Amino acid sequence: SSDVCSSDLEYIMRKVLLATTAIVAVAGVAQAEVSVSGSYEFGYVSVSDDRTSDNDDMYDDHEIKFSFSSTTDSGLTFGAVSELEATADNVHSTVTASSTDDSSTVMDESSMYISGDFGKVEMGENDGAGPTFVTFPAYGSNNLGSYDAGTYTTNSAGTALTGVYMFPQYGRDGDNNKISYFSPNMGGFSFGYSYSDEGTDNADTAMGLSWSGDMAGVGVAFTAMMEDSGESTDTTENSAYGVTLTSGDMDLGVSTGSTKTGTTIDSTTTVYGIGYNVSDSVRITAHAVNSENDVTSGDEFTAQDIGVNYTIAPGLGLHMNVMSFEATDTSATANNNDGTVIRTSLKMSF
Repeated sequence: SSDVCSSDLEYIMRKVLLATTAIVAVAGVAQAEVSVSGSYEFGYVSVSDDRTSDNDDMYDDHEIKFSFSSTTDSGLTFGAVSELEATADNVHSTVTASSTDDSSTVMDESSMYISGDFGKVEMGENDGAGPTFVTFPAYGSNNLGSYDAGTYTTNSAGTALTGVYMFPQYGRDGDNNKISYFSPNMGGFSFGYSYSDEGTDNADTAMGLSWSGDMAGVGVAFTAMMEDSGESTDTTENSAYGVTLTSGDMDLGVSTGSTKTGTTIDSTTTVYGIGYNVSDSVRITAHAVNSENDVTSGDEFTAQDIGVNYTIAPGLGLHMNVMSFEATDTSATANNNDGTVIRTSLKMSF
């Protein structure tokens, strides 16, 4: 009958619709790109300074990064990135005798983005414009331009100095939720802006710019950035600029920045660096830093370091670094501190 035929037709159409939906879904998954990367670093730090405590330390740092992306027929790309970090006795902060194992796993950064010819819009818990537009002179693992170098701006009693740093400060709002815009590269020039509203007073903002090109056969790269907390309870402002010159296997760089917080901190930190690629597998770096707080305590920190990065195999590197430093506490000169730090680590990237 016609009713039976109609019922059969509806049944067939539903099957066809379900099958078509499944095919489209599978095709959509096939078009998406998924990647997993990560690294694991294990190292040892030997510290010899005026503190009475034993500050030698073993540490590890483990990160796993998940990336998802897809591109539309019109060329619009969208995706998300999540990064897990597991640390134990990490030296991202001051190494002290009271350091305890902290084998915790946390979501370090997580964000989504949309990009195209207009640039890139990023939303979530990730670095903003500040860290993106900072110069690290002669960068190499474990050098003064790396958080992984540890922090030794303390006096002999183990008390942190006021307003002095191992390198220009950036990333004031850390990985707080934010919206960032990064422009496309326009003839070597690019810029970015970040906005983070923490629900306290005004929102954090950051902006930066960069330019890179060639001058008389020498590669030149310039960066500048500014961060403002916008809060009455936390008035920290960071600014920095830097330049790097590259010629053949050698690069020279300088980065200087200022940090202001209320009436207690008005500091200037400058890092000079030189790097040389001895071969495809060996890189040597050397740095010098001077940081001084011009108000209140007038504390000062100076350091020099030399390091070697040796690529044993793709994704496997050995890093060695020797640093000497001097920390001056003008409010307690009897507690001035100086010493030497030797650091060795093995890092795997995959």
